[in-house]
Amino acid sequence: MESELKRARLVGSGVPGRRFSPYKELPRLVDVLERVYHNKMLNIQCDIMPDLEFSADRNDMLELFGNLLDNACKWSTSQVLCKVYSDNALIIQRDDDSIGCDEQQLSTLTQRGVRADETTAGTGFGLVWQL
Repeated sequence: MESELKRARLVGSGVPGRRFSPYKELPRLVDVLERVYHNKMLNIQCDIMPDLEFSADRNDMLELFGNLLDNACKWSTSQVLCKVYSDNALIIQRDDDSIGCDEQQLSTLTQRGVRADETTAGTGFGLVWQL
Protein backbone atom coordinates (compact mmCIF):
# COMPACT_ATOMS: atom_id res chain seq x y z
CA MET A 1 0.00 0.00 0.00
CA GLU A 2 2.80 2.39 0.92
CA SER A 3 4.55 1.88 -2.44
CA GLU A 4 1.32 2.62 -4.33
CA LEU A 5 0.76 5.80 -2.32
CA LYS A 6 4.36 6.85 -2.98
CA ARG A 7 3.93 6.16 -6.70
CA ALA A 8 0.72 8.19 -6.75
CA ARG A 9 2.45 11.14 -5.07
CA LEU A 10 5.32 11.01 -7.57
CA VAL A 11 3.14 10.64 -10.64
CA GLY A 12 0.46 13.07 -9.56
CA SER A 13 -2.53 13.29 -11.88
CA GLY A 14 -0.73 11.77 -14.84
CA VAL A 15 2.21 12.31 -17.12
CA PRO A 16 1.55 15.12 -19.60
CA GLY A 17 1.30 13.84 -23.15
CA ARG A 18 0.67 10.20 -22.18
CA ARG A 19 -2.34 8.86 -24.04
CA PHE A 20 -4.04 5.48 -23.68
CA SER A 21 -5.68 3.93 -26.74
CA PRO A 22 -7.95 0.97 -25.89
CA TYR A 23 -8.17 0.19 -29.62
CA LYS A 24 -4.40 -0.34 -29.82
CA GLU A 25 -3.81 -1.89 -26.39
CA LEU A 26 -6.74 -4.25 -25.76
CA PRO A 27 -6.19 -6.75 -28.60
CA ARG A 28 -2.93 -7.85 -26.94
CA LEU A 29 -4.72 -8.23 -23.61
CA VAL A 30 -7.48 -10.29 -25.24
CA ASP A 31 -4.82 -12.49 -26.86
CA VAL A 32 -3.27 -13.17 -23.44
CA LEU A 33 -6.67 -13.97 -21.91
CA GLU A 34 -7.49 -16.36 -24.75
CA ARG A 35 -4.26 -18.22 -24.01
CA VAL A 36 -4.88 -18.24 -20.24
CA TYR A 37 -8.41 -19.60 -20.71
CA HIS A 38 -7.65 -21.80 -23.73
CA ASN A 39 -9.31 -24.80 -22.10
CA LYS A 40 -12.67 -22.97 -22.05
CA MET A 41 -12.64 -22.21 -25.80
CA LEU A 42 -13.87 -18.67 -25.11
CA ASN A 43 -15.06 -16.30 -27.79
CA ILE A 44 -13.85 -12.88 -26.59
CA GLN A 45 -15.20 -10.02 -28.70
CA CYS A 46 -14.25 -6.35 -28.30
CA ASP A 47 -16.00 -3.44 -29.96
CA ILE A 48 -13.74 -0.44 -29.38
CA MET A 49 -14.12 3.07 -30.78
CA PRO A 50 -11.00 3.32 -33.01
CA ASP A 51 -10.14 6.96 -32.37
CA LEU A 52 -10.76 6.88 -28.60
CA GLU A 53 -7.70 8.06 -26.65
CA PHE A 54 -7.44 9.67 -23.23
CA SER A 55 -4.84 10.72 -20.69
CA ALA A 56 -4.14 7.81 -18.36
CA ASP A 57 -1.36 5.63 -17.05
CA ARG A 58 -1.00 2.65 -19.41
CA ASN A 59 -0.30 0.16 -16.61
CA ASP A 60 -3.29 1.34 -14.58
CA MET A 61 -5.61 1.04 -17.57
CA LEU A 62 -4.32 -2.40 -18.52
CA GLU A 63 -4.86 -3.47 -14.92
CA LEU A 64 -8.41 -2.11 -14.97
CA PHE A 65 -9.31 -3.78 -18.26
CA GLY A 66 -7.40 -6.92 -17.29
CA ASN A 67 -9.31 -7.30 -14.02
CA LEU A 68 -12.63 -6.62 -15.71
CA LEU A 69 -12.08 -9.03 -18.59
CA ASP A 70 -10.37 -11.68 -16.48
CA ASN A 71 -13.41 -11.75 -14.20
CA ALA A 72 -15.68 -12.17 -17.23
CA CYS A 73 -13.51 -14.99 -18.60
CA LYS A 74 -13.36 -16.69 -15.22
CA TRP A 75 -17.14 -16.93 -14.88
CA SER A 76 -18.36 -17.16 -18.49
CA THR A 77 -19.22 -20.37 -20.26
CA SER A 78 -18.18 -19.46 -23.79
CA GLN A 79 -18.80 -15.79 -24.62
CA VAL A 80 -17.29 -12.49 -23.39
CA LEU A 81 -18.21 -9.15 -24.92
CA CYS A 82 -16.56 -5.80 -24.25
CA LYS A 83 -17.59 -2.44 -25.69
CA VAL A 84 -15.50 0.69 -25.13
CA TYR A 85 -16.64 4.09 -26.35
CA SER A 86 -17.09 7.70 -25.35
CA ASP A 87 -20.31 9.61 -24.86
CA ASN A 88 -18.95 12.66 -23.00
CA ALA A 89 -17.30 10.10 -20.68
CA LEU A 90 -15.39 6.85 -21.03
CA ILE A 91 -17.92 4.01 -21.12
CA ILE A 92 -16.93 0.37 -20.68
CA GLN A 93 -19.65 -2.23 -21.12
CA ARG A 94 -18.86 -5.82 -20.37
CA ASP A 95 -21.11 -8.85 -20.73
CA ASP A 96 -20.66 -12.59 -20.56
CA ASP A 97 -22.80 -15.72 -20.52
CA SER A 98 -22.29 -16.55 -16.83
CA ILE A 99 -25.21 -17.10 -14.48
CA GLY A 100 -24.65 -13.67 -12.92
CA CYS A 101 -25.69 -12.49 -9.46
CA ASP A 102 -29.04 -12.54 -7.76
CA GLU A 103 -30.69 -9.31 -6.54
CA GLN A 104 -29.38 -9.70 -2.97
CA GLN A 105 -25.78 -10.11 -4.17
CA LEU A 106 -26.09 -7.13 -6.52
CA SER A 107 -27.21 -4.88 -3.68
CA THR A 108 -24.07 -5.69 -1.65
CA LEU A 109 -21.43 -5.67 -4.42
CA THR A 110 -20.89 -1.92 -4.24
CA GLN A 111 -19.73 -2.17 -0.62
CA ARG A 112 -15.98 -2.07 -0.07
CA GLY A 113 -14.37 -5.51 0.29
CA VAL A 114 -17.51 -7.49 -0.54
CA ARG A 115 -17.06 -10.47 -2.84
CA ALA A 116 -19.81 -12.59 -4.39
CA ASP A 117 -17.70 -15.76 -4.25
CA GLU A 118 -15.18 -16.27 -1.46
CA THR A 119 -14.19 -19.75 -2.72
CA THR A 120 -12.43 -18.51 -5.88
CA ALA A 121 -9.20 -16.52 -5.95
CA GLY A 122 -9.63 -12.81 -6.51
CA THR A 123 -9.91 -9.49 -4.75
CA GLY A 124 -13.46 -8.49 -5.56
CA PHE A 125 -15.33 -6.56 -8.19
CA GLY A 126 -13.17 -3.41 -7.98
CA LEU A 127 -15.09 -1.21 -10.40
CA VAL A 128 -14.80 2.18 -8.73
CA TRP A 129 -12.61 4.08 -11.21
CA GLN A 130 -12.95 7.62 -12.43
CA LEU A 131 -10.95 9.33 -15.14
